[in-house]
Amino acid sequence: MIKTIQCAMLSVCFLSVSLPAVSDESRPKLIVVVSVDQLRRDRLDVDSTGAVGRLLKQGRVFTKAQLDHAVTNTCPGHAVILSGTSPGRAGVPGNNYIDHETFTERYCVGDDDDATRVLGGKENRSPKNLKVTTLGDWLKQENVDSRVFAVAGKDRAAIAMGGHKADGAFWFDSTSGRFTTSGYYAPELADYVRRFNGENSFEDGHFADVPQQWQHADGVFRVDDYEGESTRFKRISGHPLRNDRGSFEPVYVSPWLDLSTFALATEIVKTQALGIDNVTDLLAIGLSGTDIIGHHYGPRSAEAADALERLDQGFDTFLKMLDEKVGASNYLVVVTADHGVAELPEYRDEQGSKCPVPGRLSVEKLVTSIYWDLFWKFTLPHWSADAFKISGSQLFFNRAFFSKHDLDLDEGIEVLDQIMTDQEIVKAAWSAEEISAGRSEEARLYRNSYVAGLSGDLLLQTHEDCVITRESGTTHGSPYDYDRNIPLIFMGRGIIAGADESEAHSVDIATTLADWLDLDRPANLQGQVLKLD
Repeated sequence: MIKTIQCAMLSVCFLSVSLPAVSDESRPKLIVVVSVDQLRRDRLDVDSTGAVGRLLKQGRVFTKAQLDHAVTNTCPGHAVILSGTSPGRAGVPGNNYIDHETFTERYCVGDDDDATRVLGGKENRSPKNLKVTTLGDWLKQENVDSRVFAVAGKDRAAIAMGGHKADGAFWFDSTSGRFTTSGYYAPELADYVRRFNGENSFEDGHFADVPQQWQHADGVFRVDDYEGESTRFKRISGHPLRNDRGSFEPVYVSPWLDLSTFALATEIVKTQALGIDNVTDLLAIGLSGTDIIGHHYGPRSAEAADALERLDQGFDTFLKMLDEKVGASNYLVVVTADHGVAELPEYRDEQGSKCPVPGRLSVEKLVTSIYWDLFWKFTLPHWSADAFKISGSQLFFNRAFFSKHDLDLDEGIEVLDQIMTDQEIVKAAWSAEEISAGRSEEARLYRNSYVAGLSGDLLLQTHEDCVITRESGTTHGSPYDYDRNIPLIFMGRGIIAGADESEAHSVDIATTLADWLDLDRPANLQGQVLKLD
């Protein structure tokens, strides 16, 4: 069956299969992939009157879908969705990480080339660090007339899903209140995006209809005002959205971020004429507001419930627009998430936590404890803040420092391992050797996240229900089900609706879509083809 292997960009080889070509007329005209940041699948309600209800009734729903990696954060999660590869192979060990050679912190979509400067910003952004290609790249490889766009609240979501050859990738800048892009994609912002932003997004742009306050009902699972929730923009209904300083931070932590993302996605469909001809186009949408709200208030909060309801209705409006502009039988939509989230520790403590201690450990206290213990172990003349860094849940030693002071790196890792496992909240501190040699399911998941030269010398795993955060809110990043359980729904022409209990992962999405389109794709994809018909 295999006829040829064609090598494409990034030295990735594409597999050509001698199957009958699918006619352009039988393909969907538009693929829409929606990632709802931090959405656990246990939050979906089949009785929804919006898009969620429609998707659950009309789509193929993989009821046991999970992430297939351990470091369950935004950039790795989005890198997987349209690449068909694990974060480890994609070269994305986390949102941020420390380069072992230079001991400098790197951002997953950062770039040293000033040609990739964010328009109107001070930082550089591109998919340079993504070491694999994506579905959009494969579409463009097949036919340059395929249009590929990505839009999200976060730059790392838009860039990771958009891939290397996207015609456009846009994300929200909370400093200016505008959606923007970088020089990697275009030298200037497209006219339709400038019009969408307005001169001031609160006055004549996409936030013009945002009210003064975010009002919502009391919680379904607990009262609105709950211990452990963030007080940054109030713990109760009546959260401020506008202020005298003109800051966009309050509205960034609200449902209006996702509603604006849908609104810009609608503009892209209309102005770029996606899905109107017989060449398949791709639109990736990253709904980031759910994650920002979840971090502040937790997944069982009144805020999270209200935000999901508003997202559901906004999504429904978007799908109805696609029905009208593209045709209900002419597009295929996939809904998933980049990761889940832990419950608010105070809520789990009340419900019956599995954490052996009260579930919240301050990251500041943890870092102080690590530095203190390392100081006493290696003594003052041989220790400084330059020797060690922590990024997310990963710990890094400065190799140049160890070499300069004739210190043994393996001894340092061993000492730090003991320091961490002495913490009651920590279950394990995974070294590269343990990740490579381990035979447990957890070891396999960490292997799928590990990138040599970029992942930490130790990767922390807390006990279940324990979180390392600041003084409030919650987080994610563990290999536990609450961080790995995600929705996975395919809906479109030819897809048989119903619940499917077979094993499924987000890494399967790109592989499945490429197979559905009979599209040439890399020969070494890790994702499996899911049955849709």
